[in-house]
Amino acid sequence: MMKNKNLLLGMAALLSTFVVTAPASAKSVDLFDVKARRAELQKPEFATIRAACMAQDISQPDEKIPAPVEGLKETEGYGTDRSMSDFAWFIMIHGGRALAGDEKSESLVKNALLQWSGAKALQETEEVHDAYYALKRALLPTIVSYTIVREGMSSAERKQVEDWLDPLVRRVDKKFDGDVDHNNHRYLADSVLTLWGSIAGDSELYNKGRERYEIALDQMKPDGALPLETRRGARSLWYMRQSVADLGLIAEIYDRNGDDLYGLERDGKSLPLLANYLVSAIRAPLVVIPDASENVIPGPSPDFMAQDLEFLARRGGRRHYMGFSHFYIRHYGLKELSAARLNALMQETGFKELPLIDDYTGGNATCFWGQP
Repeated sequence: MMKNKNLLLGMAALLSTFVVTAPASAKSVDLFDVKARRAELQKPEFATIRAACMAQDISQPDEKIPAPVEGLKETEGYGTDRSMSDFAWFIMIHGGRALAGDEKSESLVKNALLQWSGAKALQETEEVHDAYYALKRALLPTIVSYTIVREGMSSAERKQVEDWLDPLVRRVDKKFDGDVDHNNHRYLADSVLTLWGSIAGDSELYNKGRERYEIALDQMKPDGALPLETRRGARSLWYMRQSVADLGLIAEIYDRNGDDLYGLERDGKSLPLLANYLVSAIRAPLVVIPDASENVIPGPSPDFMAQDLEFLARRGGRRHYMGFSHFYIRHYGLKELSAARLNALMQETGFKELPLIDDYTGGNATCFWGQP
């Protein structure tokens, strides 16, 4: 009898281990609760955030929808194809306005999505890593803006847009047999796949987020550095910032599904450790110089001693690459060290020039997560 009891206990323990490690299930959840956020933005105390949704203090796109692009192409040297950037900016601006209740912008986003999906845009994108990188960046705000206006579309219109987006999203799962399969390129790809998996209820895509998140923790050094990013010369912190944004977005998507990646640790390595490293190195760039001296694909400048920190301000007067700070600080709160330090940094820099509109977070991050 005792042997049977021990056997049952052993089987129960084994089963519990399996349940803990089993893949999570996506629940058809958007990046944020569109209905609840729209209602929240109408409250008097959110007046300044609603104004940020309208983005009235920065350069505006006109109301002419950018022409569909057949495909993105390989570029020579450093950089990516920007032929879709006007469309991405258009739907980021108007997506935020639509969330705040602007009916005209909502109509513009719907029409833009229908025009591009009807033209089967981007299907001729070349299968090279830099073209795919541009595609991933543009897909994030396209998907998020779609979720903002989706309820006002007919079932036939939704099907047209989703039938266009779905194969494009799945294409970015491609492996190129190089560093881009392991560094920030892949974090960005898996953030897109995870978001679409969450929205579509596709567990296979959704679980790519946890898989990549765990790989990133395994790759992380004990001080929080990601070696494939910190070796990038003058752009080391540039790509560390992108990694925090991409991995943070994956954690935010999982949090929306009731799955905790924000609190996941591997041998003391975690997202807060990564964010702490980023803030420390921004404050004192000498922290990253030993790794940065490798100068692997350093970007426009070969001087690894002069770290490119332009991401702390609006780029080109429009996008702001620190948009992730909104949901990061909102989740952890100021009692958590990395969030408090990030908040202090942003109070000195980015939070002085709201809204933060960032394609890596799907659009107007201030509108999506900002608090009064």
